[in-house]
Amino acid sequence: MSQQSYPCETCKFRAHYDKNPKSFLGRFWRWHINFCPGWKNYFTHQTEEKKAKRFLLLFAALVVLLLPVGSCKKHQYSPETNTSGGTDNPGGSDNPGGPDTPLRPGDGVTPVPDAVDLGMIVNGKNVKWASFNLGASSPEQFGLFLAWGDLEENKPGYQIPLGASVTLPDDHDAAIVKLGGKWRMPLKEELEALYEQCDIEWDMIGTVKGMRFSSKKNSNSIFLPAGGWMNGVNHYDINTYGAYWSSNVDPEDYPHAFYFAFNVGNHGYMVTSGNYSDGHMIRPVQTD
Repeated sequence: MSQQSYPCETCKFRAHYDKNPKSFLGRFWRWHINFCPGWKNYFTHQTEEKKAKRFLLLFAALVVLLLPVGSCKKHQYSPETNTSGGTDNPGGSDNPGGPDTPLRPGDGVTPVPDAVDLGMIVNGKNVKWASFNLGASSPEQFGLFLAWGDLEENKPGYQIPLGASVTLPDDHDAAIVKLGGKWRMPLKEELEALYEQCDIEWDMIGTVKGMRFSSKKNSNSIFLPAGGWMNGVNHYDINTYGAYWSSNVDPEDYPHAFYFAFNVGNHGYMVTSGNYSDGHMIRPVQTD
């Protein structure tokens, strides 16, 4: 069967974006992919194609018994092993958040980030973003790769009861459980606001590639590393792909959940929905 081709692969407007994202034609290309069905099909196809190829390779390897039992190594969170530490202040340095939101205890082990104010307003509230991923201790570290609604790695994911809610309950929100304070997983709308309300730059910290979101209202920014994604103990697409869970289920594609995905290679990014059992990263938020 011949491989399907997409006009996006040779798009002249996209070439202008790759060369200079701030040029007129580059900005036009970036604007049009927000609603272009062809781009969404291309972007989604690339991700699923990679998954299918790697699944076949893994299956073939298991059939011929090339991998001895126990040979798979658990991933490291970043080029250096992620270090975790405790904190005496589970709410962060200044405990920002609304007066009606109760302070939660957290687990006392997961490192607590700073709250970065990007001047972002979503649903009338000021959204502040964690300075690093859940389970990490610096911006370039990947942190935990969790299935949607699970609290530990290598779990199957939480299938929210149909019709029960559109968001995760507090006891299945990993940011709430692990960080405490007023931290939580972001909503779908808050992930979309990253590229709607911030300036975007493809950036690196050391050898780690990712996206930087800079405030249009102040000098603050956050870096999201391209940590790839996980399926069980298998870690894919490091330094080429990033995926970050929201707390929202996709009501039109139950039991899928929404997440923010970006591709370093083709500079694509979008909020889409996917299998709740995949292991993605989490960038917590809190609101005033």
